[in-house]
Parts: sequence; C-alpha cells; structure tokens
Amino acid sequence: APQTRPRGIPPQHDCMASKRDPTTSLRAMFESLTESVSAFVGANFGGPVPRGLPALHPVTRLSPTVVRVLGGNPSAFTLQGTNAYLIGTGATRWLLDTGEGKPVFITNLRAAMKAEGVTALEGILLTHWHLDHVGGIGDVRALMKREFGAKQPVLAYKHVRHGHGEMEVDAEAVIRVTGTSDETERGNDANEIDALKKTIEQSRSYVHVRDGDVFDAVPGVTLRAVFTPGHAEDHLCFVLEEEGSIFAGDCVLNGNTAVFENLSQYSASLDTMKRELQNAVASAKNSTARDSNRSGNDLRRTSTTASQPPGTLYPSHGDVVVDGVKKLGVYAKHRVTREKAFVEALVKSWETEPARGGLTQSELARTVYGNSVNWLVLKTAVWGIVGQHLQKLVEDGRVVMEKKTPWFLKWPEPLFWRAASPFLAKEFEIWWERLAMETRYRPSAREMSESASTSAAT
Repeated sequence: APQTRPRGIPPQHDCMASKRDPTTSLRAMFESLTESVSAFVGANFGGPVPRGLPALHPVTRLSPTVVRVLGGNPSAFTLQGTNAYLIGTGATRWLLDTGEGKPVFITNLRAAMKAEGVTALEGILLTHWHLDHVGGIGDVRALMKREFGAKQPVLAYKHVRHGHGEMEVDAEAVIRVTGTSDETERGNDANEIDALKKTIEQSRSYVHVRDGDVFDAVPGVTLRAVFTPGHAEDHLCFVLEEEGSIFAGDCVLNGNTAVFENLSQYSASLDTMKRELQNAVASAKNSTARDSNRSGNDLRRTSTTASQPPGTLYPSHGDVVVDGVKKLGVYAKHRVTREKAFVEALVKSWETEPARGGLTQSELARTVYGNSVNWLVLKTAVWGIVGQHLQKLVEDGRVVMEKKTPWFLKWPEPLFWRAASPFLAKEFEIWWERLAMETRYRPSAREMSESASTSAAT
C-alpha cells in the first residue's frame, strides 16, 4: 500500500548516487544533445498551433489549489504551449513541470507566484523526461535563489530512467546534511554540503518517484504518483486526492491525440487513468448522497476546496478536461478507428498491387494520413504511431511482417557475406537486417478472408 511521507519524499532506494561517473556523464551529454536537437526541430519546424483551439491566459487559477502557468512554447506538437501547475495553498507550493526553458515561462511563473503569495517551492514534480517538461528546471532554481532567497536548490522529483544518463539523488540525505536552517548548515561539513548542492543542480539529477508515492508536504493537497508508461517510458500522472482529479501529463491532450512510444503500455495506462477517475466520481457521489441524507440539504459537493468536478483532467497541453472519463473513452475509440484504417489500407494494397509485397511503415503512414499533417509531423509523430500499431497488429495475428532485401542490394549481398569473416557473421547479419533489409507489412490470410466475406455480404 502507498505510504504517506510527511515531506513528500520517497524512501531510500538502492541506486543512490552523489557523484556521476564519467560514462554516465558522457551518456547524459549525448542524450541531452539529441533531445535538445529534437525539441528545437519540433518547436521551429513542426508547424503552427492547430486551428480552433481556445486562447489560454499565461496564468490561470483553475481551482483554489491549482494554478496553470503557460510555458510560452506554442506549436503543432505542444498546442498552446506546455502547461505547468502551481499546486497547493499557502506560501509553499508544488510546481509540476517546468516548460522547455523559454524566458517567458519564468516571467509567467514569477507573476503567478506573486499573485498567489507564494514564496517557496516544496519541490518540482515532473511527469516525464521530454524537454518541454524538464527544460526549465535550471531557470526555476535560479529564480528561487535570485528573487525568493532560496538557500538550497529546489529538488526535482521524477521516475528516473537509469541507463539514459539520469542520476538518482538521495533526497533524505540532502535534507539531513543541508538542513533547513543556518544552524543546521553550520553544523555540517561545508565541503559535503557543497558537493550535495552540486549534485542536485546537475542536469538530469532527480529524486526517484515510484508508483503510489504520496506527496503531502504542501497544505491543502495530497498528490499520489501513478506510473503511466507508454507516451514515455518514465511517464507519471499525479492524482489530486482532494479533487478526485488527475494531472495527466502527455497521456491526454485537449485539442489533439497523444503520441506514444509503446502502444500496449499506453493503452494500459489510459485504462488505469479511467479507473482512477471512475473511482473518484463514484466516491464523490456516495459522499454527497450520505451528506445530503444526514443534513436534508440539496445534493451539493461537500468539498469547499475544489471548483473542478471529480473526474477532471489537467493535461500538459490544452485546456482543462472536465469529463475525463468521456475523454479517455474518445481516445480509446480513436485508437480502434486508426487500427481499422491501417488494416483496410493494407488489404486494399494487397488486393490491387500484390507484387509490391505489402506496404512499408512510411508508405502506410502516407496512405492513411495523406496531406492531413505536415511533413515533419508525418516523419516523426505519425511514423512512430504507425509503427506501434503495426507491432500490435503483428502480435495479434492480423498483419504479417516480412523482411526483404531491396532489389538494388540483391546483387552485392552475396559479396558482402563472403567478405565477412566467420567472427563477424553474426554482427553483419544484425547490421544487414537493420540497415539494408526492407520491412513490409501485408494482411494475414484471416484478415483477407474476413475482408472477402464482408465484401460479399455487401
């Protein structure tokens, strides 16, 4: 069962580090570079914000405990921009996500904190590793030091991706050594304090968050982490227990559908979120009914701290989703519709041009999406979505995957194999399969039979 920790800090883990080894540092540099390039391309060449979306104010109070702060990075991928959230009541709050590092985000955050009377951050909760969510961490820490007098770096909490250049920080050790007062700090070794501060401030250093961890250090709110991989391998949503709402991260967008790295995991995560919201709505109804029976009053929500109804989603992109259960149902239906479109395109190609041997992933993406998205979205987000659906369809036995050598490489292939020594045969086989062979997809015999039956019936 989830444990409640008064300072919102997860327990000790096996993988605590105060130093980053050279290999991890190099990996972190490489991962940071590739992520930065990807984010730059998406932000600058991904196209404009989709039409028809409502304009969002830079700072908006959404409930007595939730304030939305825009990241200032609108695009086709991020919609009106990445939403960050100040969560809680009183002078100390949680900050959820940090934008991608645009200066306007710090301007918006400063305005929000001053309007709300916030003078400190308990910590930064992060939904996942994508740069438009973690890119502003350094700027937030600098703001807290420069304008709010923070003596210690603000801790960032995230599900750590071990093996991706991310380092796990021991939050309890940090608080134990640095303390929260001048007396405590003077009583500890200055070198140890400085070393820990540098560790915290290193890029990609986080306190590890696990499924079920509870954060209740800030007055007015109890946040529970829910591990929801699929969009990203480290994705977390956070349930706001007092409202029965969820900070959905990038699992759900309001204005577009989400992309994902793993369709099976993503579908399971959507089911998890749906159950959480359904339970919250049912609990609120039962509580309201009991209170009404006792008091004889009309049916009203008993909570005085939440203006959003139970079942609300706070997405990282787009406006608030009031009926989260309905939205999740729409998402699930969309995935089924897309899957049907992919199968129908494969069947049509096989019936009309069997000599092609099916369609490649790129050909299928162009066939189904056509000109509905620009070239960058097609080659990045759409290409990945199609690949995940194809993998699932192959696993379900509805689609057959075949790897073939393209015609223009068939004559050199025997020469390459003879040139490869016995010691490199396995490595060469792997290289050839990944880089030289063409993967095509065609409908299974069962799918073709069902299609023929449907055509005959109509």
